[in-house]
Amino acid sequence: MAVKLDDAARILVQYLLATAVEQASEESKPWIQSAADAAADVALEARIVNFVDGGLGHSADAAKLAREALEDKIRKLEMFASLAASYMVELRAKHDLLADEAIDAKSNDE
Repeated sequence: MAVKLDDAARILVQYLLATAVEQASEESKPWIQSAADAAADVALEARIVNFVDGGLGHSADAAKLAREALEDKIRKLEMFASLAASYMVELRAKHDLLADEAIDAKSNDE
């Protein structure tokens, strides 16, 4: 279970990092264009932004590999969500039990 949890956590971290990179890429485009207009050397920065924006290749093999990778991530995240939901039910039951005990203890004190 710990390995599966680690896999799901990695997927979520990768997603958050990719989202941050994509957002940073969008925000940096005007700056790179301004620098290029000012005749600054921005070749590396432009290549990085193009790489981030490029996404997946358009070949059938690349699309198949991308689908398989996404299916694997989906399975891992579904397992994580199921595990989290089960644990949440358990925690709610414990919470309710403790709340009932607190109510009983308070009524016994009165």
